[in-house]
Amino acid sequence: MKETLKWIISRTFVFYAILCAVSFALIDYKELNERLMIRTLNHNIPIEGFGYLIRLGEGGAEAPVDRNALEAYARYYEKVVQFFPNLPDAHGMLGFNYFYLDQPGKAL
Repeated sequence: MKETLKWIISRTFVFYAILCAVSFALIDYKELNERLMIRTLNHNIPIEGFGYLIRLGEGGAEAPVDRNALEAYARYYEKVVQFFPNLPDAHGMLGFNYFYLDQPGKAL
């Protein structure tokens, strides 16, 4: 029984080592990770689109501001900043949302 178990474990280890080596040779994990980040961002885009945010930036949005919409935009841009920390536009848009959500400390 011990010999059989030892044989199975050694073969399983070898099988998984070969499988891992083949997967690294065939799969571009960097590209896969980038695709997953983009897919995650696409699923987090606010339902109402970016029209309200554009109108607010141009000064044409109604007053008072729609806090629910701005919180949705802030969550989206937090994800963008999390995935792409070197993207200055995302930081600017996140600060813009925090400014209109009356959170000046976060906006800075």
